[in-house]
Amino acid sequence: LQMKNTGWFFDEIDTSKLALLYDENKAPLAKYSCDTYPDGSLKTTITDLSLYLIELIKGYNGNSTLISKKGWSTFFSKQFSENHWQPKNSNPKEPNSGIFIFYFPSGEIGHTGSDLGASSVLKFNPKTNTGQIFMANEDLTKNNVATFKSIWKKEKNRNNNKC
Repeated sequence: LQMKNTGWFFDEIDTSKLALLYDENKAPLAKYSCDTYPDGSLKTTITDLSLYLIELIKGYNGNSTLISKKGWSTFFSKQFSENHWQPKNSNPKEPNSGIFIFYFPSGEIGHTGSDLGASSVLKFNPKTNTGQIFMANEDLTKNNVATFKSIWKKEKNRNNNKC
């Protein structure tokens, strides 16, 4: 995908391009990595993440050659269905999921992520093939979730009004 500014480890990327991360008290965080790095801690830019989103849209529509059409079908297969719904005691408000992606109640498909000092949301509308990405250099908390949602909604409305 030519994501040249993306990596799991600091020695894989140009660290001068990294944003300073902040904790929920607005204090700067030291650079860190997680032992569980495959489930988070990906370091990337908005440009590189956009390349990934474009490929997801292509894959959803059967236009990607990155993996096979069967692979994309598996990737986007919903884990819960009418015959096999969510596990007992799970929150029914949680979105359905495929592999690394969620099916949001809005009809959009995407992924969310949050680590200490970082948050992201990546979604696309499968009817319009348009996408949106939100990245922040602080983690999502109960103290800022309303602000994050407000920013997302304002930007989405602003972009929906463009020709």
